[in-house]
Amino acid sequence: MASGFNVDRFRASLGFRGGVLKTNKFAVSFTLPPVFDDDANRTLYLSLCQDAELWCDAASIPGLVQQNLKFRRYGYGSLDTAPLSVNFDDIQLRFIVDGQGDNWRLFQKWHNKIINTNSLKGLWSGGTEISGGAFDLFPYEVGWQSDYETGILVTWFTENGDEAKTIYLNQAFPTAISEVKLDWGDGGDVARFIVNFSIQDWQFRDQYSNPVNGS
Repeated sequence: MASGFNVDRFRASLGFRGGVLKTNKFAVSFTLPPVFDDDANRTLYLSLCQDAELWCDAASIPGLVQQNLKFRRYGYGSLDTAPLSVNFDDIQLRFIVDGQGDNWRLFQKWHNKIINTNSLKGLWSGGTEISGGAFDLFPYEVGWQSDYETGILVTWFTENGDEAKTIYLNQAFPTAISEVKLDWGDGGDVARFIVNFSIQDWQFRDQYSNPVNGS
């Protein structure tokens, strides 16, 4: 027969497990994908990636959904379940806009290197940036995924600042960039934007070497 909830045992378990993890103890890092290798502003964008943990103030560790097949083992009776595949949710990263708007510009340009949306010179112009770097893509042409994908690390820290868990998000690339609302009546709030990323899958970093910084 169950003895009920034991407060002392719960406290002991918390101590043994190192307490609890907090949602505000994290850092995000990523590298530029290969599509930026020839970009005129690559040095600037590299420095923005290195400072991403300073500007990214909200993130998510993606969930997963297993795809199952329902079938009747003997052609009748109750349904059995067989796993087929798994889908990983997109993730969201929220960034504070820096004073020059450069980190916001980084993701806009990253998206344009996935699908070139610059048609100012016509649909057959070859697509040139208004400032800084030319595109090989024609307007609304889609690039190769291996060129614009990268790895993202989300590191979760303990209360003492030690690394608890680090998640490696594989083959990530932005799929949506939120609007940035401007309003004279909002009291001068800090500007933020959200970037949705598609990923292939994710793993705990301790399962292999760190693909983001090579360690």
